Amino acid sequence: MESSSPYNNDHDLFHRVSLGDEQAFEELVTLYGPVLQKAIFSVIRTPLALKDILQDVFLQLWLNREKLEGLDNPRAWMLKVAYYRSYTWMRNKGVQEKVHKLLETRMLVNPVHNPVEEEALFSETKKYLGQAIDQLSPQAKRIYQLSREGNLKIHEIASLLNISDRTVKNTLSTALKKIRQYLQEQGIVIPVIILLMTKS
Repeated sequence: MESSSPYNNDHDLFHRVSLGDEQAFEELVTLYGPVLQKAIFSVIRTPLALKDILQDVFLQLWLNREKLEGLDNPRAWMLKVAYYRSYTWMRNKGVQEKVHKLLETRMLVNPVHNPVEEEALFSETKKYLGQAIDQLSPQAKRIYQLSREGNLKIHEIASLLNISDRTVKNTLSTALKKIRQYLQEQGIVIPVIILLMTKS
């Protein structure tokens, strides 16, 4: 009898993602989001940066999607990226020695593939993403940041800004379209689910 483990279809799912299938990528985010959040939290021990790091992990995965086809263990690779991103965040917070020891124990210190090349691509994409957000109208930027960075729900943003839930939803939708359009003009395609990992 075959196992019903959700990880049995990893390779098929990663194969579809490697081909640029955004629907498959959304499935991957849904399946592995909770798993990666636990891994990230086990390192940083605070919810404050959890969402940003999770976004970074999925962004890294998407940017390197063409390399996914040759992975023997895609789940382990994703966890490695999650731990590495967590390590990077902790290093920037001045606790490098403690985290380095932890990751060294797990044999996850070294990033996969070509770290220099991947980090350059990741940094460039983050730069353009920041530029796209800066070009939003003041209200749209505020709502986007409250949603993405403040981790607030739709109704919480509406209450805080004294506007309707529909206004918040419509503004977020428009903001996402403008961000994607700007990124596409730079030759970068990013799934919407990466741009807005927010609570409904």
